[in-house]
Order: sequence, then structure tokens, then C-alpha cells
Amino acid sequence: GDCDQAEIHKDKQFTGKWLDGLDKKADNCDVNAKGEWANQGCSQGGPVGSMGRPFNEAGGGTFAAEWDPEGGHFRTWFWPAAQGPPEDVSAHKPQPDTWGMPYSYFKLSEDQCNKDHFKDMHLVFDITFCGDFGSPTFAGGCPEVAKQMTCEEFVEKHPENFTEAYWSLRGLDVYQAIRPVNLADFPGGPLQAQPQHRQWPDVYGRFGVPVDTFGEDTFPQGQVFAPQAP
Repeated sequence: GDCDQAEIHKDKQFTGKWLDGLDKKADNCDVNAKGEWANQGCSQGGPVGSMGRPFNEAGGGTFAAEWDPEGGHFRTWFWPAAQGPPEDVSAHKPQPDTWGMPYSYFKLSEDQCNKDHFKDMHLVFDITFCGDFGSPTFAGGCPEVAKQMTCEEFVEKHPENFTEAYWSLRGLDVYQAIRPVNLADFPGGPLQAQPQHRQWPDVYGRFGVPVDTFGEDTFPQGQVFAPQAP
């Protein structure tokens, strides 16, 4: 496929690990890539303590994800609650290049994985009751349960196992990069923008400038997402 990420290596560009496909590492973002589950895409696992019971018992943490078409990458980071996020994140002035190696990294380039593949993006929170890919990989994650019932039966008949399966967000910040502007393009003088923002979640521009107001259930296309879970 034209979105092969095989040249991206653990401990060189990211600290996580490639997840397994059918018979190879899932390092090709093409939804029909050979050796991977249908629609699996390129899959990298997050750090220890960033999900499930260990995540809850540690009091949650802060995630940040960067989509930078101009920089040519996707990157994500996680900081456990005990550590807390970097000061620039808490100050709503994120500087991703100072955060160290991300736990996941995907490269965008003209000849490898064109940035034009990605547009009109949405931020989605979901709960994968039976693992990342549901039924196809259920036995791998829950082998003892899978011997007795299917993924669907497990979810339908055992709600007591999902009492802690929910999202609780302390805040969600969405940032959009500010690119250099050539003032010569505006003979009438520099633009005087008057943006507004809502109080929750607080939404700021990448360097402290709030982005335009938007609806309760939608978020503008941006670059850095920093949800904080209690």
C-alpha cells in the first residue's frame, strides 16, 4: 500500500510497540494491507498504565495527540496522574517538540503516506468492550472467557464486568497551529480577529489565542488534543 510505516522503529521514533496483525506487525495504514486484520490500519500500543484497571487505579492521566500535516507526522503522548503533564500543557501553551519521544508516531510524506489522505478529522471517544477489533481478537485478549462464549454474549450477559467502563473527563483542550502570515498580503493593515471561546472545555489557540466558538458537540479540526481524565 501507499501508507507503509515499516521504516518507523520502536525506540527510534516512538516508545510504544507495533501491534500484531494476522501474520505480521500492523505497520501499514492501508485498510486492506496484506497480513493485517480488515480495516486494522497501522496500530501502535500505548504505554503501561494508560488504559484499563491500572489506569483507573492510578487516578487516570493526560493524553496529548498531535496531527501536523505540515510537519509530516502524527504523534501522541501520555502522562500518568502522579507525574502530571508538562507545565506548558497546564498553561494552555503546548510546545510538543519539548515533550520528548512520543509513545506513537506515524510519518506523513509525499511518497510514503500523503497528508491528503487525512482531512475532515473527528475526535471520537469509544469503549472497546472486547478489545481493539472486537470478535476477531477477543480470544487473544480474554482466552478463558472466549472458551465459553462469544464477545457479543459476554457483553450482553455480563454487564457487571463493565461497571468501570466509562469516560470521565476533567477537561478537553483543542489547539490549532498558528502559521506565519505575510502582512504584505493585507494592504489595509493586519487583520484584527475577535475570536471567542467557551469556558468548558477551555479551548485555546496553540500559543494562548482562543479559537472560534463552536457547537456543544463538535470540535474544530486542530492539531493538539489534551484530554485529562481524573
